[in-house]
Amino acid sequence: MAGWRPEAGDRAGRRDTRPAILCITARGHGLADPRASFYPSVTLHREANMLKTRLLILGPLFLAACAATAVSDDYAEVIARATPPSPAVKAVIVTGARELIYNPASIRNAEISNVATLPGGGQGVCVRADSKDVSGRYTGVHSLGIPLRDGKIAGGSLDHPICDRADVHWQPFPELEALPG
Repeated sequence: MAGWRPEAGDRAGRRDTRPAILCITARGHGLADPRASFYPSVTLHREANMLKTRLLILGPLFLAACAATAVSDDYAEVIARATPPSPAVKAVIVTGARELIYNPASIRNAEISNVATLPGGGQGVCVRADSKDVSGRYTGVHSLGIPLRDGKIAGGSLDHPICDRADVHWQPFPELEALPG
């Protein structure tokens, strides 16, 4: 019969009636593993796992490098042109913090970044501070990226990556630390 290997036998000398399968490796040649003639799926499985492992390790690294380059290129000029926050912007953020923070009186180490005007016309500012959580423990300093539209808070993103950039300029924010309980 075509496709059968009547001449191959297992270790007990019995005939092997399994179909002959040529194992093609990722490099394009056959039977790289000596056991592949008897167990053809071994090499294919190993090659597939190695390819998956390489993709899982190298893929995110390449994407991270692309994303880091894109973020730094897109925002470097915007951050360089950012201006110190006005008292009106600070007041809007303090009002929002009263409603958002569990224990506003516990805020410490508060800082605010310069206000960046984005190409679409919107603005953004970063605030970082430490405050107590529901259990009464300080959580550590976290940053919050805050988009502003028409002078009002339009959302927020905890630990936004732009707020962690080295070229963001920070200044103390005592108005936020002075909130009553």
